[in-house]
Amino acid sequence: MNQTKLKSNKIVIIGDTNVGKTCIIERLINNTFGNTKSTIGASYTDIKIKGINLKIWDTAGQEKFRSMINMYYKGSKCIVICYDITEENSFNNVKNWLSEIEKNVNGIFIILVGNKCDLNDNRKISYENAESFAKENNMFYIETSAKNNVNVNKLFDIIADKIALINKDEDNCNIDINKDNNYNYNCGCFLL
Repeated sequence: MNQTKLKSNKIVIIGDTNVGKTCIIERLINNTFGNTKSTIGASYTDIKIKGINLKIWDTAGQEKFRSMINMYYKGSKCIVICYDITEENSFNNVKNWLSEIEKNVNGIFIILVGNKCDLNDNRKISYENAESFAKENNMFYIETSAKNNVNVNKLFDIIADKIALINKDEDNCNIDINKDNNYNYNCGCFLL
């Protein structure tokens, strides 16, 4: 696989405002957690994971930027939809995000991320309900905590694994990108 192809592995992270999209990226890139400013429009960062070059686009969740987000879907290998496990509206809006994706791209690998699992005592969406919703909509599901660094690296390892598979089979287009492919990840969030 040539280097040019590796550089085109575009990942788009979407979701409502304040669900922790930027914090997840900050944890991944800088291993930090702190006060982040709301993303205006979109920003991106490049990182190599498991030998796969990823260009991760962090998009704004505010309603006024939603019409712009559609243009970032084009050419993406994966879309990550984030919601806050303590905020029911952010989970309910996942349906809206899915609808927008379906209008703009076909056959893309989608991961649903329940963020802020460190706030389990304030949980509004059960793990089981979110996982069931994800399966019904052909998405992979994982819970993360950017604050406590739970499953953030695992999330991007899963993405890199899927993209490696997509890149390998891209020419014959016979891959089911949403098939489980025998992954046996424990992706819940369990705090003691």
